[in-house]
Amino acid sequence: MTLTPRQSYTIQVIRGICIIAVVVTHSCPIGFPLVFYRPFINFAVGVFLFLSGLLSSAERWHPLKRISKVIFPYIVWTLIYATIKYFNEPAKIPLDFLSKLIKGNATSTMYYVLVYCQFALLIPLIDKLARSKFKILGFLISPVEMIVMRYLPVLLGYENSKTVSIIMGISCLVWFTYFYTGYLLGNDLMEIKLSNAVLLLALVASIVLESFETYLIYCTGDTDPGTQKKLTSLLTGFLFTLIFYRIIKSGKCPEIKSLHLLGDYSFGIYLCHIAFIYFMKFIPGYKDIFIFPVNSAIALLISLLFVVLIKKLLGKYSKYVI
Repeated sequence: MTLTPRQSYTIQVIRGICIIAVVVTHSCPIGFPLVFYRPFINFAVGVFLFLSGLLSSAERWHPLKRISKVIFPYIVWTLIYATIKYFNEPAKIPLDFLSKLIKGNATSTMYYVLVYCQFALLIPLIDKLARSKFKILGFLISPVEMIVMRYLPVLLGYENSKTVSIIMGISCLVWFTYFYTGYLLGNDLMEIKLSNAVLLLALVASIVLESFETYLIYCTGDTDPGTQKKLTSLLTGFLFTLIFYRIIKSGKCPEIKSLHLLGDYSFGIYLCHIAFIYFMKFIPGYKDIFIFPVNSAIALLISLLFVVLIKKLLGKYSKYVI
């Protein structure tokens, strides 16, 4: 997709919105409040991947270039999180670091880098599917993965093996719809015929459905009822991507410097914000002073300042850290 300056600006604004949603996701109240909060913020990772697909093309396929931009910071931050976990037991750090590096589970966010790398490698295959007469099948990959790997075990009363669970945690299949939709739209292989009003009504209905499903999952005692990896979350996220695409295409996004700034530094914030949320808990009176959403705003601000500082101090070498 060839972007105008205004469209490029809009994409950064949307990235800014997404990184806010990511930080809020990891600092909002747990338990029953998730039923109300999560349906409004679960779109973030999906939209990040959608934007990656939107800006991808088989004709400009340079996987090593794309992967190199994210893999070094991934390694650095995996080491940082392993060090934080075993600070008092340094002998355990090397093994934990290697384990987390492979599993992508240094924090609840690090899987994203491995998923992104998979899509970077798969672009030629995605392009072939997108240009084939079977391109509609691409939209079935994520729902089928969710039903077979996530819903059926619950319905049939069995658990996936540890190995299968690890693979599911870093697999791109559950996120395929987002990247694929972006790729189709970015390469003019798909057209949105629904009006803006219909898209907004559909989004509202989807959020209601997602809240209901989240509540049902909460009632079962599941520890992660707000997960993005459920069918209603996929539908909501998909509708968010279509609406954001309309905004990008229109080129009418207002100038919002704060969101654009967050968008510019979104990847660095994504990597480090979990660490700051963790350390904030050691501040005396944390739970009383930094109530939601104040805690989210402070974590976001500290993370932004940290990324800006690293950029200033390391200059061109900061790309290996953030």
